[in-house]
Amino acid sequence: MMNAVLMMMYNTAESQLELTKKTYESILAQDIGPIFIWLVNNGSTADTKEWLQSLPQPEGRMLHIDHYPQNVAPTKIVNKSAAVLFALSYTQLFGVPNDVILPPNLFSELAKWPRGFVAAWMNEDYNNVAPCEHAVAVHEDPHTSVMLVRKWAHAALVAKDGYFLDEGYQFYASDCDLKLRMHACGIHGIQLDIQCYHFSGASHRLAPPEISKAITDQADVDRAYFYSKYGFNVGSQEHVDALKDLNFRG
Repeated sequence: MMNAVLMMMYNTAESQLELTKKTYESILAQDIGPIFIWLVNNGSTADTKEWLQSLPQPEGRMLHIDHYPQNVAPTKIVNKSAAVLFALSYTQLFGVPNDVILPPNLFSELAKWPRGFVAAWMNEDYNNVAPCEHAVAVHEDPHTSVMLVRKWAHAALVAKDGYFLDEGYQFYASDCDLKLRMHACGIHGIQLDIQCYHFSGASHRLAPPEISKAITDQADVDRAYFYSKYGFNVGSQEHVDALKDLNFRG
């Protein structure tokens, strides 16, 4: 298998940058073999660009870095980057946010499962990131923060809608949109019990007040967009029913 990693970062405070550095270190420590690492600086205002420019090419890995001068919708970056990576014959794409710390065998455990989407379990226990041998499945409603996406599953979603995630979204609700698209295409995800540390909501919890407010305000816009598209709210009973409806087509 050809393995690629996509990690975006929008650091507006030094504490976010420090967490990003730890995330990157845990990616380098993965035991899965050769990895193409694609890092995207999505308009960070902390010293992210300087740090990225100082990174050497890691041994046994390939590193590519993109810089955006201003923050743009992460879904647009995902669409662009995923299309390029899959066109380069990478067959497994690991999506990693910049607010997690991964156990060293996380990628190799995710890769053992022959599903289109395979996710890790997230917790906020900084000390609970030890390797988990023989991870087991918990359910079929995977988290989307740390996830393996296989090329064939990405191709199926793009074939149906022309894009991977709806670019009308900015920050939130896109995971709910993704699960509905998966269901419409008959693609099953899986949630494993292997643990990684996740500083939940770091993008707004660690950001300066004005940026934090902009991010949380955007969440309301995204939820309204979701409603206009599907006719029901995120987390509603109608939403739950749609995920179980065999006739749902999106």
